[in-house]
Amino acid sequence: TMSNYDLTNSSKECVKRALEAAKNAGQALCEPVHVAWALLESDYGNRLTGRAEVAQDKMLRDVKNLAKKSPAQDPPPLSSSLSSASQRLLERAQTSAKKRGDSFIAQDHLFLALYSEGELAQVFKRNGLDLNTATKIATALRGGKKVESDSAEENFDALEKYGVDMIKLAAEGKIDPVIGRD
Repeated sequence: TMSNYDLTNSSKECVKRALEAAKNAGQALCEPVHVAWALLESDYGNRLTGRAEVAQDKMLRDVKNLAKKSPAQDPPPLSSSLSSASQRLLERAQTSAKKRGDSFIAQDHLFLALYSEGELAQVFKRNGLDLNTATKIATALRGGKKVESDSAEENFDALEKYGVDMIKLAAEGKIDPVIGRD
């Protein structure tokens, strides 16, 4: 179960959404593909794919198609539980977190651990996001910070989340010229 792992609030929310996605698809087991689905739909997935300049919607569609291969039942189950593959995914993420000196499993640990899933890794690569690129971007989004509390991720990449890139806006011609200056 999830309680065996030290997850950040964002990671907990992600796993809950993965369980919900599996349940809504009539699948009793939440597989790593459902975790990928939840991550790609999250704010983190949005920033990761944005930085990588890959089509998030296409990658998400490919992941959802892969999820459809999991056995489903009708009527759908009342709830879904983590499959053994998903538990191994959380184990890998936890090991990765410990190696990096983090106290909690963040979304980047989960995402990078998904690359051990053969079919998912292929989907990511096919969409232009190989492990090397994903690792570099995950590190950049984190800004050299450690995950020492369950809310640590909320402080990552604050500039991108809350700031306005004036240079980008100026380059796109979206800033009004200063009055009185030619």
